[in-house]
Amino acid sequence: MKIPADGENARKDFGKALHTVQDFYAHSNWADIKTSSVAINPDLGRQEFCDATGGTFLTGITDITSGYFEFEFTLLGGTYCFPTPKDKCHHGLNGISSPPFCFSRPGINKDDTSRANYDRSYNQASKTLLSNLLTRDGIVGNRYPIATFFGQTTSIAIVMDTTGSMAVKNTVLSKIVNNYYVTVLNPLYILVEVNDPFVSPAYYYTDALSFSSKLNTLTAYGGDDCEVCHQLNLCNDKQEPNMLGILNAVKASLPGGKVYVFTDATSKSGFLLPLVLAEARRKNVMILFGLTGSCSPVDELYIKLAEETEGQIFFGDRNTIGEIFAPIKESIRGDHITISRAKINLTGGSSVVHVPIDVETVEFSTSMYDGIIDDVNISRPDGTVVSDSDPDVIISKLGSDNQIVTVHDPSPGTWVLELSGMGHASVIAQGNSAINLDYFQFVSTVAGRFEHMYIDIPGGNPIADGKNATALTRLEGPVANGTLLYSAQELLNDVKATLDEIVLTIKTPSKPFSVMARGISSAGYEFQRLALPVYVPQGIKVSFDEHSRPVAIPEGSNTTVVFKVENYGAERVVVDIGVTADNMTFLHGFEPLLADIPGNSSKAINVLLAAPMGCMAGNLKLTATATDDKLLGNSHTVDIADICKPLPTASPTVNAAKSAKKPTKTPTKKPQTKKPNKRTPPPFLTTERLLVTSNIKIAKNIVTDLSTGV
Repeated sequence: MKIPADGENARKDFGKALHTVQDFYAHSNWADIKTSSVAINPDLGRQEFCDATGGTFLTGITDITSGYFEFEFTLLGGTYCFPTPKDKCHHGLNGISSPPFCFSRPGINKDDTSRANYDRSYNQASKTLLSNLLTRDGIVGNRYPIATFFGQTTSIAIVMDTTGSMAVKNTVLSKIVNNYYVTVLNPLYILVEVNDPFVSPAYYYTDALSFSSKLNTLTAYGGDDCEVCHQLNLCNDKQEPNMLGILNAVKASLPGGKVYVFTDATSKSGFLLPLVLAEARRKNVMILFGLTGSCSPVDELYIKLAEETEGQIFFGDRNTIGEIFAPIKESIRGDHITISRAKINLTGGSSVVHVPIDVETVEFSTSMYDGIIDDVNISRPDGTVVSDSDPDVIISKLGSDNQIVTVHDPSPGTWVLELSGMGHASVIAQGNSAINLDYFQFVSTVAGRFEHMYIDIPGGNPIADGKNATALTRLEGPVANGTLLYSAQELLNDVKATLDEIVLTIKTPSKPFSVMARGISSAGYEFQRLALPVYVPQGIKVSFDEHSRPVAIPEGSNTTVVFKVENYGAERVVVDIGVTADNMTFLHGFEPLLADIPGNSSKAINVLLAAPMGCMAGNLKLTATATDDKLLGNSHTVDIADICKPLPTASPTVNAAKSAKKPTKTPTKKPQTKKPNKRTPPPFLTTERLLVTSNIKIAKNIVTDLSTGV
């Protein structure tokens, strides 16, 4: 089956290709001379262009020129700028008045909104891009590639346990799919079947009809049947390879996608948990579980996956599986948001949770699970108690330990949830809104000037070393002002807001945390948003050795790349090593499989990659994990470029005379010492341009503590 288009990597590659095109408009005088032509002219003029300052054009200029970007150098104790030729122009740089002083000179660039003719160069570059992109063959009239390229589609993955104990449940799923289709613009549907020992690859479907038809054909068979399990009193031992199925689904998902897991058994492949979490964090994929029946107790790994990806766990009767997700079908829309998440301790009394709803929220649902929930009362901002007879309310009770309340078009203000019962319960409030804290990701590399950043997003958890780490987030929508907070007693500092991302420095806390945005919407209402995912700081770090990065891996060749696992603690640790790739054909092994690392030491992990003859050219994504016996650890994901690059062909020109004089010899391969490759910059991160508030401030508050709740 044809693998669907990858919008995320397409935007990255397209951004790389367009960087030079964008710089033509931003660094030349095209916008200044008001030319009507949008064509890039490589024949730069040789006349005099700028006055002595290098930042002001002479009158009557009609040819195209570009500014010289001046670097500084030191000589005999002095600091100098590489000179710009006489009568030519400086590039200049904005907002820098301290060394390196070369950058602070006047110039002609249009990299900043404060620069003259910025709007014209920016708008023309955007129009040229869109007109060329949207009129290409295969794009005109085809909504799916357009939506995929601009990140305006999502994916729905179902991981289905098809063992015998899951009989009579599958056909109900098609009804969910048909309901979902009307709420989403061209979603990508994904199916992974889990049996024992069989786990299918990810199957893709781009329309609801074919996906629904496939679900209707699923049959339950084989495996450790639940009825036999009960007869032999072995239910606590019933396990299926569900974690591998979840990994296949997450790897196939689009960024921001949802993975729904239907099973009645624990997972026998728990060692894959770090790989699943690493991939889910990198893509901001949410994992939700529909647990049916009682073949085994609730798997702690499922709880960990749901909590750390902002997902949920739903419990339902084995014959009514379709009701589990029916109340939350809006969660697959592109504007889905998480408002709050809390853990509360029900001790026979009542507990209260406040949920701020703004005017941009068109629907919200509260889900309560775990513990024994006896009663739930929800009050509107005016004090009115919600009733199941209200026309805007849907209340779903999936047993005594799981309830979902959905409100359509809720009135803005503070909604109050009052719960009573016993045990520890989780309360999640989610909805659909134009205001969205889109993601929060730690980045390992930020290179280049702020306006031209190269960012590497390796996934994994931050290190619990108390040091600063760099992170990336984005707040979208009609926001008047916003505050970023997280669950430690530290500040989110160095907040820098660009047109689309916020780059900030955060002092890593020592306990699990997530990031929240609070503020006032443009309409004047309070809002609150929780970002994916939940991070768990670790004492183990996994990184990629850039010296081992190959320039390319031509077809028919192989190479070894190296990851490094570091132990930041004082005690020795023994960790399991795992390596996976988005195309396992190229991964030919790694060593060691087990690493014994003393305190404050590291260990190298060698990974063998091989590109067979005739393989398809492209990039390869590698993820390495290191995990201890408590499934604590870390991961790192890296892109390897130019896999399967065609071998160079021999030159057709041959000196026949010289060839005749020399006898033919069998070539012998000389031993070569592998030299470290020059580091190549990480891929340029490009995202669709959406509204982001620039009124971001920082605050010293405690929120979203996973042990106590909001």
